[in-house]
Amino acid sequence: MKKFLLLFSACILLCSCNIQLKTPEETEETLPVAATTELTEEPEPLPQPYPVTVNDVVIENSPQRVVSLSPSLTEIIFEMGYGDRIVGRGSYCDYPEAATDITDVGRPSKPDLDAVIALKPDVLFTATSIPLKDLYRLEENGIKTIFLSYPVSVEEFGRIYSALGLIFEGKFDGEAAGEKIFEPIEKAISEGKADLGSFVYITEGLTVATGDTFESDLLSAYGTNIGAEGKNYAYPSEYLVQFQPDIVLLNDNYTIDDLLAHEVYSQLTAVVNGDVYCISNTYFERPSGRITELISELSEIGS
Repeated sequence: MKKFLLLFSACILLCSCNIQLKTPEETEETLPVAATTELTEEPEPLPQPYPVTVNDVVIENSPQRVVSLSPSLTEIIFEMGYGDRIVGRGSYCDYPEAATDITDVGRPSKPDLDAVIALKPDVLFTATSIPLKDLYRLEENGIKTIFLSYPVSVEEFGRIYSALGLIFEGKFDGEAAGEKIFEPIEKAISEGKADLGSFVYITEGLTVATGDTFESDLLSAYGTNIGAEGKNYAYPSEYLVQFQPDIVLLNDNYTIDDLLAHEVYSQLTAVVNGDVYCISNTYFERPSGRITELISELSEIGS
C-alpha cells in the first residue's frame, strides 16, 4: 500500500511539471473577446420622384386621371403614351381619333366645371386662361390646374414635353422621358432641307407672323422672315412692299385670290407671279409631333 501511494504521488508530481504558467498579459490575449455591436447611422431614405413643381403647382403623385382642354396638349399626352389617363377633353380635341371617344367637357375658355368635377381628375391641363373663381372651385375639389401656354419658339415647344414628362414620371425620369419624345421632332426641324429664301407668312385675319411668334421661329430655320421685326402679328405694310419676299406662305384658310384683292399684298411680286404656297395653320395652332409633316411640306416648297 505504501508503494502504491508513493507511485501515485510521483505521477502527480511528474504531471505538474508539464504545466506552464502564463503571465497576466498572456492570459488576457488568449481569453475570448466578448462580441461587440457597432453603432451605425440609419441609412438615408432614397430620394423620391415626387413631389414636383410645375408652374408653381405642386404635384404630389403621378396623375392617373386627367382632363385636357387644349388640342395640342391632348395630342402630346397621347404621343407620350399617357392617353389612357385622359378622362375628359376639350371640345376641339379631335386628334388622335381615340380622343373623340373621351368625354367632352366643353370649350377650353369655358369648360363645364360640373362635368369636370364629376370625372374626379387629379389634374386639369389647359393652354387657355381660366377665371380665378373657377380655379378656386377646382382646387376645392382636389383638382390641380396646370397651365402650359402655347409656345412662341421651338425651345418653348420642347419644354412642354419636358413639363409633361416631369408631371407623369417624376423628377428623375420625367424630363428625360419628355426629351426622348421631342428629340426626333427637334432633329427633323434642325435637319430639314427646305430653302425658302426670304418669305412672309400670312395667317389668320391676313396678318403677318412676326418675329415673336412660334410660326416665325420655326419657319426662320429655313429662310428669312421679312416680317421678323414686327411684334404681335403687326408689321408695317409699306415695309413688305419695300423688301419684297421671294415667296409668300399662306394660311390655307385663304387663297391667292384673297391676296390679289388685298390693297397691300396685291403689290407683292411673289403674289403677282403666283409664288404663293398654302400650308395648314393647324401645325401652329396646335403644335405637336405632327409638325414633322409640315417640315416635309416645306422641303417640297423649298427644293
